[in-house]
Amino acid sequence: MSASQSQLSAARYGYDFVVATTQASINATMKEFLAGLTEPVVTACYIADSTAKPTPVPYDQLVKSANGSDPFKVPSGADPSANADLKNLMGARFMMGFRAQLGLPPGLPPAEIPDVVTLGSDTSAVTFNLLCSEFTVVELEPGSGYAPASWMNESQPSGSPWMFTSKVDLRLSKADQGAYSKLPPAVQEKIQNLGGSAFSVQQLLFDLDNAAFDSMPSMSGVKPGTKLDMVLKQEFIGAYFAQMQATGQPFLGCAITQSTTPVSTLTLTDLNMEVCPLVGTNGQPILKPTRAQQ
Repeated sequence: MSASQSQLSAARYGYDFVVATTQASINATMKEFLAGLTEPVVTACYIADSTAKPTPVPYDQLVKSANGSDPFKVPSGADPSANADLKNLMGARFMMGFRAQLGLPPGLPPAEIPDVVTLGSDTSAVTFNLLCSEFTVVELEPGSGYAPASWMNESQPSGSPWMFTSKVDLRLSKADQGAYSKLPPAVQEKIQNLGGSAFSVQQLLFDLDNAAFDSMPSMSGVKPGTKLDMVLKQEFIGAYFAQMQATGQPFLGCAITQSTTPVSTLTLTDLNMEVCPLVGTNGQPILKPTRAQQ
């Protein structure tokens, strides 16, 4: 990008200095980072309360209540009326659960892996594609007088990722109406990382994956109207996302890591993010710039 195409030095921004990158560079670096990521596997389980409403329960507690039966080890197609583990899980009032890990989805050539970030034209609505290296969903329906009990155990297939897309508000201003301004001061301080890792890909992934910043995700890669589609939308996107958003936690286990005091003599006192679309000679944004233009 030539200097004449950049508006970052405009007086309206009030920047003392700018660290800039492109969407193409962000995605290339993010994919490289995700390829070697060792984020924790996130497991969520739900049991029925006294009114048959799904209620979160710790995974270890569920297994203990089910006499050692692990829902993620029960194969697809198991018969609830004959399988001992499913009988144990039914006795523990197990309903459903999922297990997921951030990372690159398996079975795709590098060129076919979807972009993680699409910047668009506004920092308040950056598009984030949540990609998982592992994703498994299990559900036990106890049945009724009109239908037998059923069991589902499905995992993200190789080469066909389940992708969750949301709009993320990356404005780190205390004065605007963004999600950041509504967080407690202590949380704001940790997110607005002014240490040596302020511009790291790890920090960006945390910001993108922080449910407090996200809109409700949409989902692709699963056939609409299927049992799997309904469970993912109701529990993973619905109940689980709402729980993470209410507490301001990362969607899938990213952690805020603060580095030690940076060796640089330049001390940051404030930090924010801006998105500046590439504009053509006519002054209008270029919707799909080529890599050469970026």
